[in-house]
Amino acid sequence: MGSPRALEPLLSCVESGPVAMRAQAIWALGEIGAPDALPVLSGALMGPSHHISELAADALAAMGPLGVAVLTDIATGEGGAAGIASRALAARKALQLSSA
Repeated sequence: MGSPRALEPLLSCVESGPVAMRAQAIWALGEIGAPDALPVLSGALMGPSHHISELAADALAAMGPLGVAVLTDIATGEGGAAGIASRALAARKALQLSSA
């Protein structure tokens, strides 16, 4: 799905930088779907920025089964990240149902 060298700048952007840059990197990682992005996106989802958390949850949902597994684990916890993960899972399911 992409070489680790190509992913490294995106992974670094998620962890630091201006919000707009972080948002674009999160979106790109969700589109690429590389498993190496799972821990970074999970960390972003559980971070302090609600906006970044929502974007990370959407990116994880876009990644398919691996991302859904991460969201499911987070959704079973407590706090704001659990709610965001639950909403992303529900949105993904609704999209799948409307496409069927």
